[in-house]
Amino acid sequence: MELKRRDVATLIAGANLTPEPYISIDEALSLMPGVTKQSLANMRFRGEGPNFYKPTARTVLYKASEVLAWADETKSATTEKEESK
Repeated sequence: MELKRRDVATLIAGANLTPEPYISIDEALSLMPGVTKQSLANMRFRGEGPNFYKPTARTVLYKASEVLAWADETKSATTEKEESK
């Protein structure tokens, strides 16, 4: 029996999956009031901040769910800094 190769779009459509769309830097920033493009770029450089995707050298994309999850992880009950152990 020969297996037929199907493209990803056909597989997704057949499984009734709706992949989460990517969002631009500006759209990601709209989910993070007070965060600037430069501070977001600095976070990417330092390996901090929300997960991001770079399909090309000049393109940076995010997923809204990951931006919101990252923001939720930064939850704090106080402004006092933790003491180093």
